[in-house]
Amino acid sequence: MEGYIDDLVRKDLDLIKLQVEREFNIELLKKDRHREYVDARKVFVALILHVYNDIREKLGEPRVTLASLAYYMKYKNHSSISFHNINGHKGGLGVEEFLMTDKNLRESYLKLKDRIGSIDSEVFIKFLSLKKQELKEEIKVIDKYLNIYFENAEKEEKGKSNN
Repeated sequence: MEGYIDDLVRKDLDLIKLQVEREFNIELLKKDRHREYVDARKVFVALILHVYNDIREKLGEPRVTLASLAYYMKYKNHSSISFHNINGHKGGLGVEEFLMTDKNLRESYLKLKDRIGSIDSEVFIKFLSLKKQELKEEIKVIDKYLNIYFENAEKEEKGKSNN
């Protein structure tokens, strides 16, 4: 489903957004075209598309799409994400070139990248824990259906033996 973000990914994006907001001392999703907001959004998008998606790929999970990221950031469509995606359009600067133009921005990006990269193992543990919980829930549902099935089969047996 285009533009959909599951709860686990939303929580991860919220955490990364919070880190970016703290680093830049701004409200990331505020509609503002001042440079510090645009730069912060570029860094956020780069972190999601180039760092977070790499972590998801290692876990065998699908990457966050431009459309999903646009949905999260409350944009009308993916074109704004393409604008922020510093590697995403012809003639645009790659991540390295973009960051070379502004020392402070580069330092902020690298600091945030390290923070997000350091949660790699935490994300994996959280992922496995959630998968374990999901499986437990599925087992409960299967047990419930099996119990209903066996209860009905038992009632049928008793009904047949009473006749």
